[in-house]
Amino acid sequence: IGESGQNFADQSIQIGIGDLNLYEFSKSEFTILMEEPDLPTRALHFYQLCPNAQGTRLALGKVLDEQLGLLGELDVGTGEFQPLTEAGSLARFQWPQFSPGGQGISYIGSDEDRVIYVNGLEIFRTAERMGPDAVAWVSDEVVAIAAGDSLRLFDVRTGRQRGASVPIPENLD
Repeated sequence: IGESGQNFADQSIQIGIGDLNLYEFSKSEFTILMEEPDLPTRALHFYQLCPNAQGTRLALGKVLDEQLGLLGELDVGTGEFQPLTEAGSLARFQWPQFSPGGQGISYIGSDEDRVIYVNGLEIFRTAERMGPDAVAWVSDEVVAIAAGDSLRLFDVRTGRQRGASVPIPENLD
């Protein structure tokens, strides 16, 4: 990993394989620097990138092969990759997001249900489909989850819902 700045929030980094820089990321932009060369099946492939606000860590999905993937965290300064999940079917865990302070991380898992994880703790489960916008950090301590026709707030330290669910209006005019 080549780094072109100390702070990802206002600089950029490049990610590649060996001496090949394939992608460049900045706070607001993703650029493909070159098409990926022919690589073995287990080559390094990433998807769903999410930097923390400080620009020191990057949450990302890592494709292990055609059928397996996992979510992990990349330290921008050292290039060290730490898994957040165990390997599962490709896209089993998706849409990582850092908390505003950059210390917490949420993601959505799917098995027979959709599961919201915060810092590795399962805090919500539903049979309804959920996309990346179903989870939003309100603060470093609170995450909001929109599921079905209601909004729920959860304390990330305890995993418990705060207060009652709030109905989401059908018409926001």
